[in-house]
Amino acid sequence: MLGSTDSKFNVKLNREDFEPLMPPKKRSDAMILTFTTGGRITLNTSLRKKLPELAFSLELSRDRERLILDPKGEPKLMFPKNGDLKAKELIQALAESGMALPAHFEIDWNEKENCWYGIRFSREAPPDPREIEKALQEKGEKPARGGRRSGKAKEK
Repeated sequence: MLGSTDSKFNVKLNREDFEPLMPPKKRSDAMILTFTTGGRITLNTSLRKKLPELAFSLELSRDRERLILDPKGEPKLMFPKNGDLKAKELIQALAESGMALPAHFEIDWNEKENCWYGIRFSREAPPDPREIEKALQEKGEKPARGGRRSGKAKEK
């Protein structure tokens, strides 16, 4: 017999009370614009593939959390094919206005406004491999292949 005979599980379900959960986007699918600490504005490959042109005006919200890329707006920023624009003065001005860098924005097309719209998100730094190793050692597990087994450097 499949399933439980418990009456709390054998109830009529209203499927309209439920919504399907979509699998998360792959990182490679996300369209990202980044203001770097090195004074550059970068467009990742996914975004460059979707943009019909690499020339658009860039507008940033006062709270520095949202942005607009407007292909019809002025003045236009002209990005090279690799999507990496040198913009030291602009980035410096943003940093001086209190914007934390690097700043990453996920971008998508806004049908209502006929522009690309971005929302800032935070990228957490990857965990320190030494911290992972320490946690594994505390649990009595061996570190990954190639990892050091103690805090001492390997002697030759």
